[in-house]
Amino acid sequence: MTWQGTWRGDELRAATERAMSEAMVEVLDDAVRIARTSHTWRDRTGAAAASIGREQTPRRVAGRVQAAFFSSLPRFIWLEIGARGRAGDNTLRRASDVAFPKLGERIRQRLSR
Repeated sequence: MTWQGTWRGDELRAATERAMSEAMVEVLDDAVRIARTSHTWRDRTGAAAASIGREQTPRRVAGRVQAAFFSSLPRFIWLEIGARGRAGDNTLRRASDVAFPKLGERIRQRLSR
């Protein structure tokens, strides 16, 4: 028995990486939106909420597609984890808990197109 066909593994890998990147951007955008609108701390200047963001494009590192979701404000850590007897808000973690579980389904949707 012999198989005759065209190997299209490189095309599949490229399509999978593209689907992962697109889905990651969409999920990270959701996480940023959730974090900016669902925090419980008083945002006097708007700087803390405005500092929440994501990397512009996912990158490939050691065979994996990676992207970051973060706050660029150095003192944001104290809002996230707490300080001086005040409990942290866990803004980034809560947004991640809501948005990130949707990543697999969004990748699947893109691959089934």
